[in-house]
Amino acid sequence: MKPSSTRKTSAVAVLGLIAMALAAWVGHVTASDDSQRVSAATVRITTIASNPDYSKPWQSKGTETSTGSGAIIAGQRILTNAHVVACAASIEVKRPGLQKSFLARVEHIDHGSDLALLSVEDRSFFEGVTPLDLGTLPALESEVTAHGYPIGGETVSASSGVVSRLEHDTYAHGQRDLLLAQIDAALNPGNSGGPVVSGGKIVGVAMQTLEDSENIGYVIPAPVIERFLNDAADGTVAGTPNLGAYCLPIENEALREYLGLQPEQGGSIVVDVAYGSSAWGKLQQDDVLLAIDGVAIAGDCSVPLARGSRIAFQYLVEKKQVGGVAELTIWRDKAKQAVSVMLSRTDPQVPLPGYPARIPYRVIGGLVFQPADWSYLESLGTNIPSNLYHLASSVALPTEQRRELILLTSVLPHRVNRGYQEWALDVVETVQGVPVKDFEHFNSLLDGASGKWLNVTMDDKSRLVMALAAVRSANQEILDTFSIPQDRWPSTTRVNVASQ
Repeated sequence: MKPSSTRKTSAVAVLGLIAMALAAWVGHVTASDDSQRVSAATVRITTIASNPDYSKPWQSKGTETSTGSGAIIAGQRILTNAHVVACAASIEVKRPGLQKSFLARVEHIDHGSDLALLSVEDRSFFEGVTPLDLGTLPALESEVTAHGYPIGGETVSASSGVVSRLEHDTYAHGQRDLLLAQIDAALNPGNSGGPVVSGGKIVGVAMQTLEDSENIGYVIPAPVIERFLNDAADGTVAGTPNLGAYCLPIENEALREYLGLQPEQGGSIVVDVAYGSSAWGKLQQDDVLLAIDGVAIAGDCSVPLARGSRIAFQYLVEKKQVGGVAELTIWRDKAKQAVSVMLSRTDPQVPLPGYPARIPYRVIGGLVFQPADWSYLESLGTNIPSNLYHLASSVALPTEQRRELILLTSVLPHRVNRGYQEWALDVVETVQGVPVKDFEHFNSLLDGASGKWLNVTMDDKSRLVMALAAVRSANQEILDTFSIPQDRWPSTTRVNVASQ
């Protein structure tokens, strides 16, 4: 019996080895098939951008050509980064195996989450390609592969790595803090917008790298992509909502005692609330956010994410849609309260980059005024005055009195503005004695100005006074001298200043 038993055991062992080898071979074939399918759906994007000139907002800087990557998804659409196609004058896409490029256009774009959807009018571009499906949030240490066209290459490359971190951090393009995945796969210029896959599904979109480091790349993870796709489903991108409340951690014991919090309670203290925001009229200073949709907020402002990891509580709001509802549990006057908040999106007084095709401006008497935004400030490099830098970098939430900052950005020399020609980069406080709320209000104050003088005061209390009639009569001459097509943009409310 022993020899027979031994032969039987040996046969089972051999069959087991064969099965393992077969499973490994099948797994290899499946992985290989997935890789080929992903590569076939990964496209090269060539963009010719017409970037606005912030120093002369009535013109562009000219054109600039760049390349990026994208992925074909359901609905004959291409998913890519917003920064790949920002300010595009022309977009061409090319697929592996095809001999020509196809014209594409931006269907939807969200600069805050750095995502865009492209369409191609010639539907033959999509023939024979299986669109890629969206996966889920990748787990820490899970293996992923980034597909794309690094350094503008003509063929698809694939680089493998693992997810090394999940965090709430800054997206370089939109300067917005959102859920972010860090991977150690090699990402290079041209990879931007390409799919990062696991199990044949998109779990992220390649976005940015860490400067002066090797193999540290950042990826827009699947939940952020899913929110963007759902946002675009109705044909309009509303963007990522926020509470519009400036909140801080509560880890100091004296502060906790002052607020009357129990030892087991965490929470985040409300410092300020933006005028007109989701939280306006719902939250107030010294409220404590204890939970959102029943998820408890810790004293360091974090909430659970996955498998023991934690993330900033803002993620619970940012994964929703504008118009959605967040159920808040707050601590006010040493007691719990329930508050329902309808979510909207509110920018600070200095908005995050929006990458407009045209920049709003107003020219009057040779004075050039623009609303401040981060794109303009970044264009100044190191030349930002300290007072303006402080206003922009601090948490300047909109108030009922001022919703955005209006800047005097330059002075075009003319006899009517003599003595003011060195002024620039000052924040406007009032026009004709009336505090300025926003750019639309600023324009209406200029248009409605009457009397002998045009009187503009700045945040530092300096005063700019010019003869109103002389300013208006000189305006067309100044526009002609400096080849400025119109006195303002947007131009829908333009008046003929030369005749006033």
